[in-house]
Amino acid sequence: MLIQTDNPPPWLERFEAKIEPEPMSGCWLWTGGNQKYGAFSITTGQSEPAHRIAWKLQCGSIPAGMTIDHLCRNTRCVNPGHLRVVSYRENLLAGNTFNAVNAAKTHCPQGHPYSGWNLRLKSSGRGWVRRVCRTCERLLGGQAQQLRRQRRREVHPC
Repeated sequence: MLIQTDNPPPWLERFEAKIEPEPMSGCWLWTGGNQKYGAFSITTGQSEPAHRIAWKLQCGSIPAGMTIDHLCRNTRCVNPGHLRVVSYRENLLAGNTFNAVNAAKTHCPQGHPYSGWNLRLKSSGRGWVRRVCRTCERLLGGQAQQLRRQRRREVHPC
């Protein structure tokens, strides 16, 4: 038995039949279904991601507002030793997502630091916030003003 529990539920044998241990990585690969995260139906009409079920069986409940992170980065892994409870934000930033890559940036593309007086947080109005480099913003603002002045001086043939 892979999952050690004092009071095994009646469906545990069916659950474990869908787990294939991978000896090289230590992952327990979920073979039930081909989704990114395997799902398991405990009762008819009630399914849950397999890695969450494995965590609950081995470690207990998942606190409200928290989620399960795969330390091994293999979303098919259900080994409780490769899982941890984290906040949704921490899970999002721990991966290799667009948000995680941008959050890891410490400098703007021109090399100015995203910190202290040089950092400005700009709200989009859509619920997300982006970081703006004040040095670049100031330089671009000056260039835009010069361009507007130049356009006003141009004589249009109309």
